[in-house]
Amino acid sequence: MAEQSPSAGRPPDIARDAFHELNNHLGVALINTSMLRRKLGELDPPVRQHLELLTRSLDSVRALTCQLRDLVQLLQVGGPLALEPLELGPLLEQAADQCVHGGRTPPVCTEGTRVLGERDLSVRLFATLLGASPSAPGSLRIAKEPERVRFRLEVPVDADSPGTSDLALALGEQLVAAHQGSWRTSRHGEGVAVDFTLPAAP
Repeated sequence: MAEQSPSAGRPPDIARDAFHELNNHLGVALINTSMLRRKLGELDPPVRQHLELLTRSLDSVRALTCQLRDLVQLLQVGGPLALEPLELGPLLEQAADQCVHGGRTPPVCTEGTRVLGERDLSVRLFATLLGASPSAPGSLRIAKEPERVRFRLEVPVDADSPGTSDLALALGEQLVAAHQGSWRTSRHGEGVAVDFTLPAAP
């Protein structure tokens, strides 16, 4: 009788493999676009503009695939999360560093504010929300309460990639629910306001 491998009988991780393939092709496309910008951009300004738009579009597709990967991974997690006390300030700094489009720590007072969360998913939550509108970062407000921390994020419309913010907010809602928090969205000017809570750490 033939010996089976450890993976025999298990379904392949289609989402992981698809993300890997997409990411490889996007990386190649971005490298070639960058080379064309360097070689042709100075000779023809209209070509440079088109190549810059193509680069932004490829970056947006990469962001969407990253968010889809994270959403699939979240949905595959079974059972309640192992929550631990997390300092909000370092959490936001780490999240800003992981933003797909590059981010910055929002100018809010976080001193003495701690939340209960699963560390990696909490970082992913704020990285996703801080990068929800790559072309125009949103604003974040925080209010501490005895049992919860309230957040209000205002996300402007991203004209270059409107689908990016939609998917980011869908992932954010799933991550907040996994942390036993609440989530509500409303229109805010031409963008979206998100009010959500996370459990406060004692």
